[in-house]
Amino acid sequence: MTLIFAIETTEKYGSVALLDGDRILSESRLPHDRRSAQALFPAMCTIFRETNIEPQDVYVIAAVIGPGSFTGLRVGITAAKLFAYSVGAKIIPVNTFETVAAGMLELENPPKYLTVGVDAQRGEIVRQDYFLHKDEKRYEAIRNEHYDGGFELLPFEKWQPRDWADLCFTGPALEKYAAKLPPEVNAAAQEFWFPKASVAGQLANSLLEKQERQAVNAFELLPVYSRLSTAEERLKKDVNSM
Repeated sequence: MTLIFAIETTEKYGSVALLDGDRILSESRLPHDRRSAQALFPAMCTIFRETNIEPQDVYVIAAVIGPGSFTGLRVGITAAKLFAYSVGAKIIPVNTFETVAAGMLELENPPKYLTVGVDAQRGEIVRQDYFLHKDEKRYEAIRNEHYDGGFELLPFEKWQPRDWADLCFTGPALEKYAAKLPPEVNAAAQEFWFPKASVAGQLANSLLEKQERQAVNAFELLPVYSRLSTAEERLKKDVNSM
């Protein structure tokens, strides 16, 4: 038994899940009417109580590290660090984009290309694009001379359809911008816009089995933000003006 506990708090629809390998034992979405800091710990306790599994039996913690909400990320990352440190578990970090992309594999016929957007506020989004390996049934970040596979921060208006057949738009940014996309855009169903803890756990299990990602310890785990905070931007501006 390889027990994996997954924590996803990058968006307002956060969730936690307990898995045995890629088999979901229990999953719980955090209440929408409570902040992640208030709802996360009770949800974790409920999962362990209902499954009769002890926290110290968890082998891996799958932590969704962003980008996403500043506050939500800090809550989830802190919880993952404390949990891992207290029970001696490994941590496998997965980002928001790859978790959303992996969720699209639940479709009978996943699209050949994906563009995943996360709201970065101020009228901007961060985007990462993927293509489907049908034989391996996985999505891989697109890399070329203009785009190195990392996410890109850009105004929403520049998040335009690519010249690719079978391209699908998805990601948390659609909650705000779906109605503003051009009519020719193919957008995923709303249930696939947000990262899910269970998908993050399955993704972490796959990455660990294939040795495609190294585990980190509680002191190495860091969040991924779409941009600097307002305070950091002001500090950077002040330093550059000196």
